[in-house]
Amino acid sequence: MSLTAVSVSVHSRPAVSLSVLSRRRFGQQDEMIFNIFEDCGNRVRGTVIPDNYSGICQIRVSAGDREIAVFPTNEFNPGALAQGLHETGFVDFTITEDSLPGLSALADLQIHEAGTGFLLYRRFRPSMLTGKYLRLETHLLPLWRFDDAVEPRFQQHYRGVERLGFYGSRQIFHLSQGSIYASGRLQIKNFMFCVDNGFKFLAVLHEPYEELAERVLVLKSIKNVGMDFLAEREALHLRKAVEYAAALPITSEKALQKALEQMPAELLLALANPVVRQFSTFQLEEPPPKNGVAQALDILAQSAVIGLRSEPELFAHSLGALLNVSPSSLPIPPRSPKVVELAEMFRRWRFLEVILEKDLELYSVVADAHRKARTSDAKC
Repeated sequence: MSLTAVSVSVHSRPAVSLSVLSRRRFGQQDEMIFNIFEDCGNRVRGTVIPDNYSGICQIRVSAGDREIAVFPTNEFNPGALAQGLHETGFVDFTITEDSLPGLSALADLQIHEAGTGFLLYRRFRPSMLTGKYLRLETHLLPLWRFDDAVEPRFQQHYRGVERLGFYGSRQIFHLSQGSIYASGRLQIKNFMFCVDNGFKFLAVLHEPYEELAERVLVLKSIKNVGMDFLAEREALHLRKAVEYAAALPITSEKALQKALEQMPAELLLALANPVVRQFSTFQLEEPPPKNGVAQALDILAQSAVIGLRSEPELFAHSLGALLNVSPSSLPIPPRSPKVVELAEMFRRWRFLEVILEKDLELYSVVADAHRKARTSDAKC
């Protein structure tokens, strides 16, 4: 089924923005359509349409770590049936004080899809922030420890949303809640509507040679550490590069240079300008356009905070001020000595400069802006 976003209205209920999903599995999570569109204390209502066309979702309600009850999606949604999203249309649910005594008093209420454990909703608490943020993941090895550190500050929290698949990722940006944090290595041009929906970007940029070095080391060891951090499509895109990287002679500069120079062009292109490509194209396989750097800068201009991996303290301080958390609680991994050493080697090889040309230009502009900002702050 190849459809775009739709709205399904149920009589007097508010319209629920739903992304129509293809019936297949992406990454680690079945794609589903969901939205919890009402929580008035003594009543919670929502929609959960499973990837399984004829399936009925089970909704697990918990408070903290304690499971309280499980409810089926047993209410009829005529829009879901009419638009072919579900075989029977029984995809809605309502939880009330009658079905769950004490519902209104559950300050730490959480709702998950029972089969997958996927977070559908949790109740807003005073310690949480109002705001919607998407951290644009620019690293192949994701900064998930950082995402986990801010999880308590947001009502809805989703890391690595690219693993949800294209439509699953879109669904996160349609949620009704006003406190959302997500991270993902997304081809962001496909999701720019999220800005209109109130999302602000956060970004940490890696020096391009260091990011390339980290990618090579990750690809070389990926068969040992697994591929759970990659979306299915991305894993397929990098499959041949993973196979080639496994045999790279990392310990010999001369042999490694020769191996990379002989790397098939299609594999080198998979490693070329990853950040500019991520910010200026719609598909992983697309090369960046001629104005790709300008497009990437336009994306970054809509960020609330932009940091450099080489200056983790500065990024942590800026983001801590934005989110009202201690900078020391925001762990950004230090630069790996192995990565730094390999990156220094890469800088000596001109053919790698060619494949990183656009990313180097982008990083130079951002790093220069950081230097000017520090100089201005010092004068003040």
